[in-house]
Amino acid sequence: MSAQTAFPCPRCAYEIDAAAELSGKAVSPRVGDLTVCLHCAAPLEFAADAPPRWLTYQEVARLELHEQRLLLRAILADKLRNQAELAKTLYPDEVF
Repeated sequence: MSAQTAFPCPRCAYEIDAAAELSGKAVSPRVGDLTVCLHCAAPLEFAADAPPRWLTYQEVARLELHEQRLLLRAILADKLRNQAELAKTLYPDEVF
């Protein structure tokens, strides 16, 4: 079953309007798939007939190890992307 892909992040209200794999390939998420907000890096789970919900620390801890690793990779990739964008803003004449 497909899940809703246009929604505000339940943590920061950032408007999310697409889903992609870590490789950047666009995907149609299914119920139960995990994602990360590109603004605040909140771990989210796609739900049936509702926007994705913010996972608690306890729920993340109960995920299988490979799911925890993928989620962590997505969070780290997002944070590094945000830091690179900030650096470009603060130091526009530098080459990154």
